[in-house]
Amino acid sequence: MKPIFAIIGCLRIAKRHAEQIIKVGKLAAVCDTDMERAMEFSKAYGANMRNKKYQT
Repeated sequence: MKPIFAIIGCLRIAKRHAEQIIKVGKLAAVCDTDMERAMEFSKAYGANMRNKKYQT
């Protein structure tokens, strides 16, 4: 089974992290204070869940 990851903050280094994550596992969720950026990032890397809040 492949590991499942989430990324908090969709700027700068997050793109590099996502590129590596999709090679070894699944990016399941992303979170960013800018919801539009989170949506674009999740579409680009296949994450199904996106959120604006860091805390649930």
